[in-house]
Amino acid sequence: MHRCAVGGAALGLLLLATPARAQDATALPTFSLERLDPNPGLGPIALGNGELLAPGVLRISLMAHYQHSSLQIPNGLLEPSLVLSRTTALVSMAVGVLPWLELHAQLPGVIHQSGADLSTSLSIASPSRSGLGAPRIAARLGLLGTSAHDAFHLAVDLDMRLPVGGSGAFARDRGVRGQGRVMMGKRWGAVAPALALGVLLRRSVSGSSVDRINGVGNELRAGAGVTVGYALRAEVSALGAYSWR
Repeated sequence: MHRCAVGGAALGLLLLATPARAQDATALPTFSLERLDPNPGLGPIALGNGELLAPGVLRISLMAHYQHSSLQIPNGLLEPSLVLSRTTALVSMAVGVLPWLELHAQLPGVIHQSGADLSTSLSIASPSRSGLGAPRIAARLGLLGTSAHDAFHLAVDLDMRLPVGGSGAFARDRGVRGQGRVMMGKRWGAVAPALALGVLLRRSVSGSSVDRINGVGNELRAGAGVTVGYALRAEVSALGAYSWR
């Protein structure tokens, strides 16, 4: 009888200790993990080329993109991926208002994401599997360019993302996020190169767990791309960013 009582007490302590251990894991602060800002207007999908829609023209697009190993957490010699796979869908709209003004709206959402369980090794809770992203509104102002097919286009793009949406899916920032870009492009026959330079301003995040992560703050961004073809076309783009807090 005495042995059974001791065994029952040990089992009870074990059951009580298990939930307490799981509660030690804390979630990372809210921030957006998205690196791609798809272009709702004319030009390459990954960046604009300065060309604007004609007044009264409406363009609606639906797309999805996949990221692999988009959030790694350094842990000694290992860098496990808290977010290993991530699929995001976006609904975008662009409308030409004036010959020099184009307006955009975009709504993203994380369809599914998964990664390593770091709740025990690093006490970091896993993010939500899915969630609604931060809505984006933007205005594109044309500085140079005409309706001519081979004209040189230059435009300024100003956008803002609102701090609403799922906070646990790395789909939005804690505050309003703003971005300004200068984009340019020109077409030579079926070949159309494009270039974009910009700055992203957002509230940086801090905390002991965030010190393991690089690049959660403001960013200087640059991108270049080229399309070949017209309605059916091939496209190659490269994007880069320098981040500081």
